[in-house]
Amino acid sequence: MKPFYFIFFLFCAALMIQSSLQCFAAELSEEDKAAIQEIEENNRLQKKNEISIQKYLKKNPNSMTAQSDEYWDLAWHARLADAGDANSQYVIAKAYEEGRNVDENPQKAVSFYQRACDNQLPEACMRLGEIYSENKILLADVDKSLYWFTKAGKLNYTPAQFKVATLYADRDDFNAAYLWLEEALKHLFPGEKNLASHSPQLVVYQNLKQRQDNAAAHGVKQNWRHEGEWLPLTAVQLQ
Repeated sequence: MKPFYFIFFLFCAALMIQSSLQCFAAELSEEDKAAIQEIEENNRLQKKNEISIQKYLKKNPNSMTAQSDEYWDLAWHARLADAGDANSQYVIAKAYEEGRNVDENPQKAVSFYQRACDNQLPEACMRLGEIYSENKILLADVDKSLYWFTKAGKLNYTPAQFKVATLYADRDDFNAAYLWLEEALKHLFPGEKNLASHSPQLVVYQNLKQRQDNAAAHGVKQNWRHEGEWLPLTAVQLQ
């Protein structure tokens, strides 16, 4: 009889342990379910954010490869542009200029370029300077072109700084031309002490600047060009 009772005791004990484990497991499964749901939700949100960031980066106008259909998703960019995002304002401006998924509209293009430029996007300022110098979608205006190139240059955009230097040289303002060209070269060759070795034009501007300063020191207020060379006016020529 004893073996029978012993076996029966073990069977009952096993049932009790199994029942306890099932109850404990049931309790844990509810907690686990809640924890798993929270983790899955966090993963979903994180993945959604990563996708949004990747999608946004693909539309970045500074990206050389951002020319897919997603790049021209104007509905997406419109929301960001309204929120003040300069990159999306640039994309919309470019779309209006080129007629991408929207009718060409030079005025709207310029308006959005201006908004992007005001939000410190140098590429937008640069494009405005080009528009006013090309005489294509708008009439050429040298003063406006210089204004927008200068804004891009002040944002440390090197191509614009070269343009500003050239425009000032065209106006015989070699002091400004020298300073802007020097600034551009500083960005191209940081830490370089002999910038003139990278640009003979800097030496030309420097020499013309010195001659201009010397002329001004002697009371000469005007300049003239003779066969492409800048010369200070003599007293006779001033009469």
